[in-house]
Amino acid sequence: MITQKLGSGLTLLLLSTTACWAAPTQEEADGIKGNIQAYIGQEEGAVTVTPAGDGYDISFDAMVYLSKVKEQGFTASFKPFVYHAVPKGDGLWQVDAKNNIDVSFGNPANLTVDIKIPNTSFSGTFSEAITGFLESKTTTGDMTILENIVDVNSGVTTNLAFAIKSVTSDTRAVPAADGTADTSIEMSYQGVTATSSTAAGQGGQPVNLTYAMPAMTYKTATTGISNRKILDVLAWFVAHPTREDMIRDQADLKLKLKAALPVAKNMKGSMAMDALSVTTPMGVVSFDSFGFGADMNGVVKEGRFGENFSFTGLKLPAGIAPPWSEGLVPSNLKLGFEVSGFDAEAPAAMFIDQMDISKPEPVPPGSEGLYMAAFAPKNTINLTIPPGEISAGLYSLTYEGTSTISFAGLPQVNAKFRMTGMEKVIAQLQQAATDPTAQQGMAMLFAAKGIGKADGDAITWDVTMSPEGKLLVNGTDLSSMMGAIAPPPQQ
Repeated sequence: MITQKLGSGLTLLLLSTTACWAAPTQEEADGIKGNIQAYIGQEEGAVTVTPAGDGYDISFDAMVYLSKVKEQGFTASFKPFVYHAVPKGDGLWQVDAKNNIDVSFGNPANLTVDIKIPNTSFSGTFSEAITGFLESKTTTGDMTILENIVDVNSGVTTNLAFAIKSVTSDTRAVPAADGTADTSIEMSYQGVTATSSTAAGQGGQPVNLTYAMPAMTYKTATTGISNRKILDVLAWFVAHPTREDMIRDQADLKLKLKAALPVAKNMKGSMAMDALSVTTPMGVVSFDSFGFGADMNGVVKEGRFGENFSFTGLKLPAGIAPPWSEGLVPSNLKLGFEVSGFDAEAPAAMFIDQMDISKPEPVPPGSEGLYMAAFAPKNTINLTIPPGEISAGLYSLTYEGTSTISFAGLPQVNAKFRMTGMEKVIAQLQQAATDPTAQQGMAMLFAAKGIGKADGDAITWDVTMSPEGKLLVNGTDLSSMMGAIAPPPQQ
């Protein structure tokens, strides 16, 4: 992942617009260097471009910038990254690199990081039209990352060590006529292990954890992204290094920020881990699978943001839970949410219009109400809970729901729950009649069963709540049982 980002990040700055080149020349090399410097600054030695064979060698040396860090005790060691770019005509470049990465930085007083990737290669086709890669592939092998973190206030020291046998990364981009592109990234990790050791102060007994998983996959997909307009914003900040420079030309900054919107139409990503295990002082916690996901729109009027989380096959160490809980601890879980019905574009445009970086507060004090009105013009947002599940050996509970959340009163809620195995759960809890936790759980189950509706071998609950405060479960009004759910004050 690190090499993919470094490779793409540097060669993304190849912005020469010469479609067909003759033999490489130093004059053209200087032109490429100038284009790159527009995005990373003019520090001499940070980037060098030299004719080499049928193309150009492009070298980036981060030490030029890191050597300027003034923090006492800070040290860093970065070897330059070198890429070879060959013009193919029609604004296309073949970019290749093979680098042995050996990076270290930090301050022994609070943080040190050491990264080694002895085998890494990059190859891709860069397109000037989208200021990005039409396709690329990165492979790495035998990656190690060592971190030492010291909390200067508490004296707690944490040592982390990561090892990854191999990483492959594939990217794709489909250009559109307007200069944007739809992009995707898929990364595959093999042989991931990690150890963590945390100790409180000198002589403290360390807490050791070990993580392992044979495989992990990371995927992203973005539609309608404009690399050029985003890079234009970056170039503006590089060209305005002082606050005085930024104040003088902030009108131009506003134009570039607006041009970069909506950043992208949609962005989504997911991470899936296979056979994750964590060795703790109490034993091994393991999962058959473990995953995260996110899906969101860009800065558009149809604002939307969602996340999801899931695992299967959770196994806990023996003895960590009381005997009566056997079959009750969730082994599988699937949950998520989505927020929609808000406007991300209007408040962003308002912020850019109002922004005045010459003032201590960039936006006028007391404008919060205006931003809220722009963000939620109907004074509501929508919350959706997609179909989810919590299950264990004795039961399965599924659920889904929707809600219109009002900023002026109570929400409108509609939800459905379905449970199988309730009798088995009650019978299991009855084995621990003297345990207060089990007794409380049993009382709640009896109450839920009483208001539930039989559906074959399952019990279901249809739940609605109105903005007036009325709570219905399977059509029965439970408002009085739940206490006074006060409606919003009358206007």
